[in-house]
Amino acid sequence: MFFSANTDIEESRIVFGLYEVAFTITASMVLTVLSAMLPIFRITKMPVKNIILNDYQKQNNKSVKHWGFRFMLFIPVVVVPIVIRQGFIGMIIASLAFVSALVGLNLIIPGVLRFAARIFRNAPQELILGVRNTGDFKALVNNTRLFGTTIAIMVIMITLFNTLASDIRNVYQREPYDIQMELRVSNHQTLEDLTKVEGVQSVYGVFMTWGMVTNYGTFLNGLVGIESADYFNFYHANIPPETIIALNNLKDNDMVTTYIFRDKFALKPGDIITVSRDEGTCDYKITGFLDTNWGIGHMGFISQDAYKNHIGEENFSHIAIKTNGDPDIVKSNILRTYAKDVLAINTKQELENANADKVEGVFNAINTYGYFAMLIGFLGIVNNMVACFMGRQRNLAMYRCIGMSRKVVGRMLITEAVTIGIIGVLTGLAAGILVMPVIPFLVGMFWGNVVVSVPVMKIAGVCIAGIAAMLICSLIPSVKGKNISIMDNIRYE
Repeated sequence: MFFSANTDIEESRIVFGLYEVAFTITASMVLTVLSAMLPIFRITKMPVKNIILNDYQKQNNKSVKHWGFRFMLFIPVVVVPIVIRQGFIGMIIASLAFVSALVGLNLIIPGVLRFAARIFRNAPQELILGVRNTGDFKALVNNTRLFGTTIAIMVIMITLFNTLASDIRNVYQREPYDIQMELRVSNHQTLEDLTKVEGVQSVYGVFMTWGMVTNYGTFLNGLVGIESADYFNFYHANIPPETIIALNNLKDNDMVTTYIFRDKFALKPGDIITVSRDEGTCDYKITGFLDTNWGIGHMGFISQDAYKNHIGEENFSHIAIKTNGDPDIVKSNILRTYAKDVLAINTKQELENANADKVEGVFNAINTYGYFAMLIGFLGIVNNMVACFMGRQRNLAMYRCIGMSRKVVGRMLITEAVTIGIIGVLTGLAAGILVMPVIPFLVGMFWGNVVVSVPVMKIAGVCIAGIAAMLICSLIPSVKGKNISIMDNIRYE
């Protein structure tokens, strides 16, 4: 996360390349083929007698001997935050733990549905049948799995983006400075003069630019020239004691970088980073590491003398200011004194709001795709419910033959949808909550240390909307079930 005093939003474009299109098409074809192979292999192994007798449905195995294995699939998401360190390996392990939890969710749902049927065994008959059907019919079990997985993924996505957006604000709230400004011309005399402005407590001039790291094929979002570790009296970072010594003893070609940069490229003290700019190329030897999220961790700190010699810049890039009063009032005092020379000046709160709004807007746009995916998932559920209804017409006709009215059939079908909605929400929400502790490991390598921030209201809204959508989905088989022709369906079978 690299933020500057300049808050102008640049125009962005979405670019689709041949590689992206080819990859998408290939991935969709592979997924389609793989998803079709399992039922094909299963039907080829089915005896001809079962096919002739229309006996496709496997009997549910109510044995609990595999429950231990199913719950073991949730253990990784509990263990990872305790024993794994953030970094590339941590990200891979956290991703596998996330997938393991989703697999475990899909395996326990049939048992949860059977357990729900036992709980409602003393309910009215149509409710008993509705709840029991969700565990007995494979299509309804698959609907519950799909719905629960969709809820779990949405919970994680919403929490992930809310965590990153909250971290942006947390970064600013941790910063010791109150105002950041940029002048046309600024040097050490400017700093001395600024301390005389009413409300200014202390100031620090910052030299900062960017550079291409040619030997690792990436960028330094911030190449900072500092006098000593005093720089971090104005900009927050977690610094181990040995790195403080390194910061106070930076030589001409020494550099201190971040844990994120270290973990991405497996760096260690003594390694060389080659930084290229228009002014030329320079090699820096790494002498220490610190923890900061600024510049998404792509930061390098060198001595001010090295910065001036290598970059050739004498003016400060910007100035950080601490105040002993209201920052807005001090900002006005500075503007009155340096009105003609100020290129940009913002309080910390203004920077926080401007940059958080930008990033939150991006995350909200990405979340929109998540909602579209959720909608597609519901369309799949609707399709499954219609397919299930077509395959159950004989059963529904038999219910009518033994005296079940159309209203009772409708209530049974609605009960099925409500059961799928409630079980899907509860299991998906539980799986999502279990996975939340691994979120820092999923993003730590690229973003840095974050504290999980759970958007309770958004998650509640998704869960309520999901149950409501399942009720709407239930109208399709319910309406069709009322108009079912008993004799035609029995004769067809």
